Amino acid sequence: MENKKASIIYILNILKEETDESHFLKQAEIAKKVNEKYGISIERKAISRSLTLLEELGYDINKNKNSGYALFAREFDESEIQYLADAIFSSKSISGNEAQKLCDSLSNTLSKYKRKDFSYLNKNVDINRTPSRDVFYNINIISEAIKKKKEISFEYLRYDENGKLHNARDNWRMKGISPYYLVNNFGRYYLLGNYFRYENLTCLRVEFLSNIEIMDFDAKPKAEVLGKNFSISNFINDHVYIFGSEVVNAVIKIYDDRIINDLFDWFGKNVKITTKDNVKIATIKADEQAFFYWCLQYGHDLEVLSPDSLRKKVTEELSHMLERYLPKKE
Repeated sequence: MENKKASIIYILNILKEETDESHFLKQAEIAKKVNEKYGISIERKAISRSLTLLEELGYDINKNKNSGYALFAREFDESEIQYLADAIFSSKSISGNEAQKLCDSLSNTLSKYKRKDFSYLNKNVDINRTPSRDVFYNINIISEAIKKKKEISFEYLRYDENGKLHNARDNWRMKGISPYYLVNNFGRYYLLGNYFRYENLTCLRVEFLSNIEIMDFDAKPKAEVLGKNFSISNFINDHVYIFGSEVVNAVIKIYDDRIINDLFDWFGKNVKITTKDNVKIATIKADEQAFFYWCLQYGHDLEVLSPDSLRKKVTEELSHMLERYLPKKE
């Protein structure tokens, strides 16, 4: 009797697995497949009633001219699953096996005829990823703390010389972190919050947090740290790499026009370029520390003009690097 009551679920499962826009099943075929898979017999009238009820519940059940039935619309269409799979495999926050399992779960929402194993993406399974398996748990518990507006504590992990994650300090927990936002940046998850000893924003890699606990203490109000007009969207746009340093209006001289594409690709609307006497000058609103690293990456094609603090930092870093590569005088 219980199996009979569950027959509508069995029919829905068969439609999900065996049908789509190109594959239909007649009622007799549905009955046969339900019997083969679940071991119960369903009368044609019961199947007809179930199909009607599924339509009334909002499922996209379609009938063709040969009296065949198929489920069309799914939770995700093929293009959405493709996009999500690419995003999952591009993430460095989860292991390759976990990425494969997630993509398999997404693919299983399609019919068996449209299902993909994403084997062409398997090459990304072996990209450099964090070995920590706790990222989903970390995100879940941090999200709960943000919702409850409570502080968290955790153990902080570091890589050793063998590439293994270990506690940064034995028997030590970092306490008094007020969590505000979770951000995905270049496939890495970051927690934006505040450490109670300071007034500024703290940025932490979620994969390096372990044994997170929600504390009884209320989190410091966001407005006290970030200000009343803080915008997380603006913060992400201004901080290409997740740093909490000061946002500046950097000015650079462009020596090779090919860098213009990279400027807009990284900084978008935060870039303004002017031309005078055939010299291109770009002004970029960005996190100073983040832009410092960006300048080192693209330094061959630009010169930092201002602010003076950034120009000095680049000059000192280049001098320091040059000392290591030039032959030592005896």
